Amino acid sequence: MRKLFEYKEREHWSFSSINKYLNICSLAYAFQYVYRVKPEHTSARLIFGSAFHAAAEMLAEKRMHGKPEKAEDIKDYFSDTWLRACRLTENICFKGNEDKNKLNATGRSMLQCLMENWDCNERVIGIASAFCVPVMNSENEIVTELPLIGEIDCIVERPDGKILLIDWKTAAKKWADGKAEKDLQATCFLHAYHWENNVMAEFAFDVITKTKVPAYERCYAERTIGDFNKLARLVKTVGDAVNAGIFYPNEQSCFCADCCYADACKEWGTESLL
Repeated sequence: MRKLFEYKEREHWSFSSINKYLNICSLAYAFQYVYRVKPEHTSARLIFGSAFHAAAEMLAEKRMHGKPEKAEDIKDYFSDTWLRACRLTENICFKGNEDKNKLNATGRSMLQCLMENWDCNERVIGIASAFCVPVMNSENEIVTELPLIGEIDCIVERPDGKILLIDWKTAAKKWADGKAEKDLQATCFLHAYHWENNVMAEFAFDVITKTKVPAYERCYAERTIGDFNKLARLVKTVGDAVNAGIFYPNEQSCFCADCCYADACKEWGTESLL
């Protein structure tokens, strides 16, 4: 099975790129994917999330192969991954009073929370499962030459035999009601799984909060063939806008405060970026 980094070697669409254009900032999309501007800093949130996912994958692998789950081993793996990334990454941007040691303690508590709340009766059948699929509408017409790629964190078979795709999320607080039902990531991933397996799987975000006492919540998201058709129209529309060079700043975005292209945004419109 091919890895995600191999699929990234060719031009593609991903949930991250589509979401950045639609819901975060189309100009930030352009800086990253079109102009290839070097990021001015790296958000600690991104490094933290990667380290948490690595440790969660370790937990899932142990469950897949029926190996003992030693909590300290999994938490130590997170700490090693997180602190190593902090040493090797330049210009890390922490929010508020965060620092690497506080986030290390937080991450360990969050993993303990995940281990205590994740149903052991779910049989792990896939971990970090990469996909590369065409974007098709309900008439089975390919709407873009670029494939949709991504990686499913974990695939489990539930006690009732149904397949569930899980995406682990670290969050500052519990998700608002209805957030999962509107999230485009679930649509992208369920579309990909359906195309590859001809199965309408279930999807859930396993959300673990970064609060003083971490909380675990499973947020389900259901999708239909109609949702996949809407996704195809969205991707085609975004592709047309990108090809037309339609990029503009979204200065009211909640991601604006720690955007890694803030300086480039201030210079937007100058000849050096055109």
